[in-house]
Amino acid sequence: MDKILYGRKEIVEIISNIFSMENKPDLTFYNSIFDSNIFSSIISTNYDYTAEENFLNLIKISTPFNVSNDESGRIAFYKVYGDYKDRDKVVISTQDIKRIKMLAFYNEFWEKLRAEFNKRPTILFTVNLEDKVFLDVLDFIIAKTDRLQPIYLYTGDEIDKLLTDKDIISFINKYSIEIIKGENKEFIANVKEKFFGEKKSGDVQQNYA
Repeated sequence: MDKILYGRKEIVEIISNIFSMENKPDLTFYNSIFDSNIFSSIISTNYDYTAEENFLNLIKISTPFNVSNDESGRIAFYKVYGDYKDRDKVVISTQDIKRIKMLAFYNEFWEKLRAEFNKRPTILFTVNLEDKVFLDVLDFIIAKTDRLQPIYLYTGDEIDKLLTDKDIISFINKYSIEIIKGENKEFIANVKEKFFGEKKSGDVQQNYA
């Protein structure tokens, strides 16, 4: 057990070092997300700390280990893999994923996530569909929703190659996911054009996760 815990500590330290060595991020995209007034929630499967370090006053953070009960109008920010700065509250292995999916202690987190998929359409953005673990987690969330709203996948031309993967095709078809093609830098502009026409961001209601 000590060897396992020590290995876990080492892995968390590696993750921490990776992010600490990164250059100061360009916040242009983050600013556009928060300024757009389009999104009510953000669901992340990343360990990145950019949102917490730069927009903490705009978000309410939930992880499987700590669910926020904040009822304010701030954007709900779900970190599926937890917080790498606390090695006891971070998901770093498939065993961790199995544990948070199976144990009742984590049900509140999953139910809050499912409520997001039930309440409003969801846009999948910068996701790695070749990551089978990610697809499994997403399927675990969506499969147990009872009023699932439309799901969209925003992606570039690489989707043409990915659609040769039978698992990815099966997942997209299973949930009738509509594909929106575009460049990442044009994400906000393309979302506004598709869903809101000529409306300006200040006039748009928060309707997307």
